[in-house]
Amino acid sequence: MRRRFLDRHFSPVDLGALSLGQGLIVELTLESAAAVENIAVTDPLPAGVEAEALERTDPALPKPGPQDLIAEHVAARRDGVTVYGSLWQGGKRRYFYGARAVRRGEFYLPPVRAEALYDPERRSVSGAGSVVVR
Repeated sequence: MRRRFLDRHFSPVDLGALSLGQGLIVELTLESAAAVENIAVTDPLPAGVEAEALERTDPALPKPGPQDLIAEHVAARRDGVTVYGSLWQGGKRRYFYGARAVRRGEFYLPPVRAEALYDPERRSVSGAGSVVVR
């Protein structure tokens, strides 16, 4: 499980120097050598960033492709997103959503995590850090 913050041109952003009002694209990447069913990917955002543009029809987000995770359900809140889906075969799958820097300050970036709901041995946690919005 990995997370990247990108700008609207899909280039990585410096989380230590976000601008107030800056639009972001969050890329979540799951990778597994084998099929994994019933996965919950929980991505809590830092306090200065809010989720938005959750519909894949939003023109700022990339068009769905064969390398994308097909979300069976998305639980979206302003403070983060939980995506439920399955990897029906091994490999790498991505999920994108939009976010925006909405509050100035220094904030803790919680880790993103993926868990197989019915197999507690299959899980991944990564990506804690900090974010600065100016």
